[in-house]
Amino acid sequence: MDAVASIRWAVGELFAQATAAPLAVLILLTLLWLFVLRSESGASTKKEKQVDHEDSAVASFMERLGVPQDVHLEGCCLPGSSLVINQKITDFENDLCYGKMIDLHRATRNKEMDKAGDYMYGQYFIGKKRLWETRVQLKFKKPPRQSDLFFGVEIEQYVHMSRAVQSAMDMVVRMLKSAVGNHIYHSVGDNPADFQGSAEIELPTFVMPMWAFDQFIVTPAGEEPPDLDDECIPDLGSKRVNRVAEFRKELDNLVFEVGPTYTLCFWGISQWLDKLNWQVRLPMLGRLDMNQFCGSPPVHVVMYTLAPSDHEKRHLQSRKQYYLNIPFWSSNHRPKGSRVMELLGAAEACDPAYFSSRWGGLSPVVKKPTGMSRLTSGLLGCCAGNRL
Repeated sequence: MDAVASIRWAVGELFAQATAAPLAVLILLTLLWLFVLRSESGASTKKEKQVDHEDSAVASFMERLGVPQDVHLEGCCLPGSSLVINQKITDFENDLCYGKMIDLHRATRNKEMDKAGDYMYGQYFIGKKRLWETRVQLKFKKPPRQSDLFFGVEIEQYVHMSRAVQSAMDMVVRMLKSAVGNHIYHSVGDNPADFQGSAEIELPTFVMPMWAFDQFIVTPAGEEPPDLDDECIPDLGSKRVNRVAEFRKELDNLVFEVGPTYTLCFWGISQWLDKLNWQVRLPMLGRLDMNQFCGSPPVHVVMYTLAPSDHEKRHLQSRKQYYLNIPFWSSNHRPKGSRVMELLGAAEACDPAYFSSRWGGLSPVVKKPTGMSRLTSGLLGCCAGNRL
């Protein structure tokens, strides 16, 4: 089956579900397209991972920060360097909002444990199809208009595609927009080879409006919002399941303000994405390495608005105002060591010789006149910012 035929098959199988689960369908189609694309271009050839001192330094760094021994999700909140681990509540703050988030994930690495629910939050997943659920709480400093806020994913590198696949994907996006609205934005990004000098390029981006979330809860100013791991959350607020039109109308009428706390829950596509194992589950194709779709980790979960522009339609980084930006990866599929350290605020800290153990973490050994002292604030900021 060639690329265009595969995508047309996906449209026929999934388009009927678009109204009920638009984000899930669009992401599934996009993942299928990326698989076909990477297979077509030969980019899916498995390469043996080279382990060097940077990877060893990162493993040691993470161990000293106290990350779990079992396979787990890792990430950080940008800007800043607060470490994110699944099953743990993480606080974050930026110029636009205060926030908390937790990523609940079922034990997909252990079938017996998963079936018994014998792990943290395991009982919650019994009887559910979802593999994970992400919960975010926001208190706005500068509230956006709800209709201006985008939610979705970004990846950090451009993936080449043929003209035939581009044409087919344009067709898919047009059809989905006719079903779920024009606020969908999908771009494969700009090919760096087509740009000269310092011209800004667009990253591969896939975002939708706020009604892509599956549940929202509004806690009035002065009242205590539910804890993100509270068992009562499934019974609170408004949910999309079996009431798509009503849910969308409720979100369209929502006005974000300074004072209230907004709790947002998302799980709609989780049955297709096993983040712990870094796998995508697709109809007919089985379980596939997620790197076949994103190139390499991390993948960024994002919420942002765009600065207005009379001439620019692309979602360029310079136009984005991030309310949430969390690059994540599996502990079994980390990015290159230098990238992990960069994300955690320790970009130059990849050489283990520069570290000594202290207070259960890593901090730089200052060796004058190397200038390594400037790393202290980044590393200690990472450890202090981790409120797990």
